[in-house]
Amino acid sequence: EAANRVVGDARHVRFQTTPRMSSYLLHLSVGDLERVSRIIEGVDVGIVMRKGAGSMGAFALDAAAAILPWFNDYFGTPYPLPKLDMIAAPGQSTFFGAMENWGAILYFETALLVDPARSSQSDRQAIFEVIAHEVAHQWFGNLVTMRWWDDLWLNEGFASWMASKVTSELHPEWKLWLQGVANSREAAMQLDAGAATHPVVQRVESVDAVQMAFDAIAYNKGEAVIRMIEQAVGETDFRAGIRSYMRKHAYSNTVTDDLWRELESASGKPITAIAHDFTLQPGVPLVTVESAECSAGMTRLTLTQSRFETDGRSAERVAWRIPIHARSIDGESDARLVMEKDAPASLSIPGCGPV
Repeated sequence: EAANRVVGDARHVRFQTTPRMSSYLLHLSVGDLERVSRIIEGVDVGIVMRKGAGSMGAFALDAAAAILPWFNDYFGTPYPLPKLDMIAAPGQSTFFGAMENWGAILYFETALLVDPARSSQSDRQAIFEVIAHEVAHQWFGNLVTMRWWDDLWLNEGFASWMASKVTSELHPEWKLWLQGVANSREAAMQLDAGAATHPVVQRVESVDAVQMAFDAIAYNKGEAVIRMIEQAVGETDFRAGIRSYMRKHAYSNTVTDDLWRELESASGKPITAIAHDFTLQPGVPLVTVESAECSAGMTRLTLTQSRFETDGRSAERVAWRIPIHARSIDGESDARLVMEKDAPASLSIPGCGPV
């Protein structure tokens, strides 16, 4: 049982037993703080901030009240702790805006608190997305933790994708996926088209080298690859695979292939091979329509692939198994296939209009 008692000039605090967890997720905050809270699906959710700033925590608390139930349902495994605090600290860092400590997420104030008189709509959206990202980590990263930092992207790419997904669902008026084309996906592709890029999964030789792994390839390309795989699998089968992954690996460590295995089992599609091509090798593919011929009311497309590069041509040959989805311009007909690495692909769509 948790307990507080004063002995002379000292305060003794006894905490509840800590669940089995990775040690880097332990957090302790000390200061002259105040807390606003609400019970959300049986969880005591609180916004903790410096004394006098209580009114600026209302937006974050409302956001958590919407996000937490959505994640409980999506993951099929309810948030496992009795309390979830989000703690606003003064200051800033050039390296991060928040840290997903289990049940005690630390944010810098600008990433959590909204001043009703001064904060803009873009501030609110950014704060909502950061909260969604960090709360997603309570499952992806905390309940199930990567075995080593090589798979950092599985934490960050997935939390970024999950934040975009829940934000898009709860605030469709923000058109988040459209914003993400320029702000996230294109930024990753620009970096990935250069000679200095690296695979999503990269070898981290020591703890000292971990910080180097936090970049747009891990976050933004990781998010884009996960979104591509969800679209190739279908939302229902993708969620079933995620739920199975959470059930099997709760309170333990995983590697990326554990996730692909569950998605492949749920969908019956060759997800591991596709995912390996996009995460274990560098670069981004360029798919070219070599021809589009119409005959007997069907348009037949012939597709080839190459590596999209903005620097000099790389000596390393790279090819991908690529999920392709083509659709007629009227939206009435479509076709899907997985393009193989070493041969042109062809697919046919009813009609002779643009595709």
